[in-house]
Amino acid sequence: MKTAIIKLVVLALVMSLMFSPALMMSAHATDVLIETGMATAIMQDSALVRDNLYGYADVIIDTPVTEIGVMWSDNADMSDYKSAAVESAGRYYNVRITELTAGATYYYRAYANTDEGGFRQFLGEIKSFTTLPASAPEVVAGSELHSTDIFASLQGNHYTASGALLESGVIWSKNADMSDAIRSVSETFDNPYSCVVHGLEPETLYYYAAYIIVDELDKKEYIGDVKSFMTAERRGRMSNFNRINTYVRGQFPDVSEGTWYGLDNQKVVSSAYEFDLMRGNSNGTFNPTGRFSIAEALAVAARVHSIFLSGSADFVQGSTWYQVYLDYAVAGGIINIDDFADYTEAATRAEMAYIFARALPEESYVHRYQLTLPPDVDESTPYYDEIMLLYRAGIVAGSDDAGTFHPETPITRAESAAILVRLVDLGARLGDNFYIWEH
Repeated sequence: MKTAIIKLVVLALVMSLMFSPALMMSAHATDVLIETGMATAIMQDSALVRDNLYGYADVIIDTPVTEIGVMWSDNADMSDYKSAAVESAGRYYNVRITELTAGATYYYRAYANTDEGGFRQFLGEIKSFTTLPASAPEVVAGSELHSTDIFASLQGNHYTASGALLESGVIWSKNADMSDAIRSVSETFDNPYSCVVHGLEPETLYYYAAYIIVDELDKKEYIGDVKSFMTAERRGRMSNFNRINTYVRGQFPDVSEGTWYGLDNQKVVSSAYEFDLMRGNSNGTFNPTGRFSIAEALAVAARVHSIFLSGSADFVQGSTWYQVYLDYAVAGGIINIDDFADYTEAATRAEMAYIFARALPEESYVHRYQLTLPPDVDESTPYYDEIMLLYRAGIVAGSDDAGTFHPETPITRAESAAILVRLVDLGARLGDNFYIWEH
C-alpha cells in the first residue's frame, strides 16, 4: 500500500513538472522561426538588412512575439550589441542600421522576443558585412547644361572612384524625391562626362542626379546629390543670333581679306567669328582652305541649334572633344547615331548640306527663289532633299556659272563659314543676284 502511494506521488510530481510553464516555454524555444536576411545598400555609415523572416512551427501557434528586429556589433561574438526594432511587419521585414563607422566589419543577426511565461529571445544566424571605406567614390552632377524645350544636355558630371567604371549617366524625374526616375546612360567613359536626356516637356521643372556603377569585388552603384533645371519655351527665335565678337582686319594671319571670303568681299570668315560660330584654330589661324571634318560640322550645327532654341551654346568638352556635340546632335534630331562611321573624316559638301539643313527647323529655310537643278545633283544624289532645301533658301549656291555643286567634294572651312552665316543671318542669304564661290 505504501509502495502504491509513493508511486502515485512520484507520478504526480513528474506530471506537474512536465506541465510547468517554465518547461513548456523551454520546449517551445525552437517553435519561433527566425532567419537573418541579407545586408544591402551598404554605405559608409549605414546598411539595410532586408528580408529577415520570422514565423511559427506548425505544432505551436499561440506564442506571442512582442518585438522583432536586428542586432549588430563590431565583435564576432555579438557582445556589446546594439539593436533596432520594427513596429509592425509581415513574415518578412527590413531594418536599416545606422551610425556605423566607415571601413569597419559588423556582425548582425535577426531576433524575435516573446514574454509568455517569461521573457524569451529567439535568434537568427550571425552574418557580417563591411561598410564602405572613407574614400568611397563621390559622384557630382554638373551644373553646366543646355536645356531646350524637349531635351537637355547635362554636362560637367564627374566622379572619383577606385574601382573599374562599368557605367555612368544621370537619373532624372519630374519629382523631387526622384520617384519613377528614368536612367540615361553616358555613351563614353569620360570624366567629366556629358549625358543627354530627351522626351521632356516644355517649361517644366526636372530633377536629376549623376550616378556611376563601379566594379568593387561586385557591382556597386553610387548616386550624387539631386539638382534641377527648367526646360525652355516650345519655340526658338532667329533673333537669338547676335554678333557678340569683334573682328579686326588681320584677325587671322592666313586669311587674305581680298579673297571671296574676306572682309573686302563676302565677309563670311569675319561674320562666322562675330556670331561666335567659328573661332579659328588653337595656333591663331583660320585655315580657310582646309578641310572641315564631320565632327567639326556637328559642333557648329549643335551651336546653331542650341542658340536658336535657348539663346546660348556653352558646351563642355570631354576627352573625346566632339562627343558632347554628337550627343546633342543625336538628341536634337540633327543626325541619327548611325549616319556616319567616322566623325574625324572630312565632310563632303553633300554631308555638310545634310547636317546644316537639320540644324534649324524647316520653317527657318524660307523659299527665296526658283533654281535650275544643279547639273550634278538629281534625286539619286545622297541628301538630295537637304541640298535643294538650302539652294532654294539662298544658303548655298554652285561653284560656277552652271551652278555645279560637287556633292562628293570635301568642303572647306571658308565654304562652311559661308553656309553658317547664311543660316543665322537672313540678310546674308542669297537672292536673285548672288555671289558664286570662287576657287
